[in-house]
Amino acid sequence: MSFLDEARDRLRSQDTGGYPVNPPLTLTASSHSITIKTDKGIKIGRIQSWSPSMSRTIDTVFEVQANATGEPIERVPQVQGTNSISVDRFELYTFHMGEAFGVPVLNGSYSGNPELVSLIYQVKPFHIREIWRDPTGGMRAYIYTNCWFSSMGITIAATDDRVIKSRGTLEFTRRLRVI
Repeated sequence: MSFLDEARDRLRSQDTGGYPVNPPLTLTASSHSITIKTDKGIKIGRIQSWSPSMSRTIDTVFEVQANATGEPIERVPQVQGTNSISVDRFELYTFHMGEAFGVPVLNGSYSGNPELVSLIYQVKPFHIREIWRDPTGGMRAYIYTNCWFSSMGITIAATDDRVIKSRGTLEFTRRLRVI
């Protein structure tokens, strides 16, 4: 059974997304109907923002004839270059950002603790599942493959709600629709 087939079966059979079977009755998608999990099935709780993005360059082709004015004549899409996810999360005393994502870390990182103290301690990529449920029982699920943290930090402030917030950027290889 392939990785995607296994993920589809697991999502269809067991996963309620951590929410009641009947999400809020609205046509407007809300974060109440979305669950983010690691490839090990760990729910990444306390997320304040989740912003996946993909980009590619679109080149312009210009006229190059002797009598031409050099006007653009066509737009040509190039390869997809940047796949990233910006994430903000409330930090927990017992479950730091890297641990929440199930990041595989170098054995014996700082004092043997598996915390992602430095980005160089991430030794393997991981996958993330994004699951959407709508009030009519419909479901969409995506997998972000081969995720690596490219940046990570925290915000500590005494001028707002005083909650310590983690932030990070993940780079991923592909986003695949599972269901």
